[in-house]
Amino acid sequence: MVLSHSDRKPRSGQVRARRGRSRGVFLYVKLHSDIRMHTRKPILSVAMMLFLMAFAAVADPLTVGAPMPELELPDQHEKMHVVADANTILFAPNKAAGEIVHQSLGQGDSQSLKAKGIVYISDISGMPSFVTRMFALPKMRDYPYPVLLGYDKAETAMFPRREGQVTVLGVVSGKIERIDFAESAAALNDLVEVSEN
Repeated sequence: MVLSHSDRKPRSGQVRARRGRSRGVFLYVKLHSDIRMHTRKPILSVAMMLFLMAFAAVADPLTVGAPMPELELPDQHEKMHVVADANTILFAPNKAAGEIVHQSLGQGDSQSLKAKGIVYISDISGMPSFVTRMFALPKMRDYPYPVLLGYDKAETAMFPRREGQVTVLGVVSGKIERIDFAESAAALNDLVEVSEN
């Protein structure tokens, strides 16, 4: 009887060689997997540490006596503004606070606000992009005064905030002198008058 090549029994040396190759492949895969796991852990740890450090850096709110950071933000017309030499900064963390600022500023234009040293900043990072593009920006472009916009939450994370209220920062010689909050247009007008004196 003639055995085909596939029916022949492998010699003992061939069996040992195949087993050796299988063990070698297994050891290589296991070693390669272990190396990847051990190198991945430090990388993930470092990345997490850097993320937490960056988050802590931007999350610390401004306090009285702290220097006012120099910010560069676009307005509703996509014109860039550097926030410097401001006496009063109005910060609206949400839509409700923005409505209060709008009622207070009324028909104040860019020149009158600049003459008084007032800068208005609005955090719109939580707004969906299509809402910003289709509704919010067209509405704000009708305002006679500039609204500096924080598209990224990190850009305005340093400002203290309260839900539904306007943050009012009084700045003197580049440092925060006072921090107040206004829950209405009337309260905001009083605070701005105090800040101007």
